[in-house]
Amino acid sequence: MMTALNDRAAFIADIETRVSAVFKAYQDNSSVAPATLFRLEGFIEAGCALGLLSEDQAKRLIQSVWENTLTEPFPESARHRIMIPVMMRRAPVYPSS
Repeated sequence: MMTALNDRAAFIADIETRVSAVFKAYQDNSSVAPATLFRLEGFIEAGCALGLLSEDQAKRLIQSVWENTLTEPFPESARHRIMIPVMMRRAPVYPSS
């Protein structure tokens, strides 16, 4: 039988897995679709609204996964709200003739 504590722990572990997958894609120089980021942020915000974790816990979790996965400093702009920072390669631009 699942208890609220188990549900909460499973939810937080799921968030960590999803955020880690996004940041590992960045580490591999892959892009992540904006829709994926927006869905993940909404998923995290829903967990906060349901009381499965606090906003502070969510922000710390995102930052922790970033710091454990990437060598870049965590963006200051993402410290104050639930946000999955974007770190995609710049698209190649070729001069027109």
